[in-house]
Amino acid sequence: MKLVVDTANLETAKKALDLGIVSGLTMNPAILAREGQIDFVANLRAICDLPLEIVCAQVFSPDTPGIIAEGQRLAEIGGKRLVVKIPPTVEGIRAVKELASQGIGTAVTGANTLAGCLLAARAGATWAIP
Repeated sequence: MKLVVDTANLETAKKALDLGIVSGLTMNPAILAREGQIDFVANLRAICDLPLEIVCAQVFSPDTPGIIAEGQRLAEIGGKRLVVKIPPTVEGIRAVKELASQGIGTAVTGANTLAGCLLAARAGATWAIP
């Protein structure tokens, strides 16, 4: 089992790592909003420089082309440890399929049913997050 922390705060991430039991970090728009005005890209780069196994960052776009573009950008920033969190919408599932074909890690977030998790898996998602 892996323990991931819900935060976009660099200092909180460092403190969590100091516990010696945290494997990763996950963030979404609500978590980012709590941080106020931050330089998202610089903050994400700093978090991805920490010795975490996984960093999950969620897209904001509602449509397939936007999700794909954001996912590609997030992957450029975070590298192989970054997993792009995508909502379980029709547009999101289409984007998962494309990003997965490019070798970009994806997580369908809000997959609250077995059917949603299976759909995510069939699209090529690396993770399904209820």
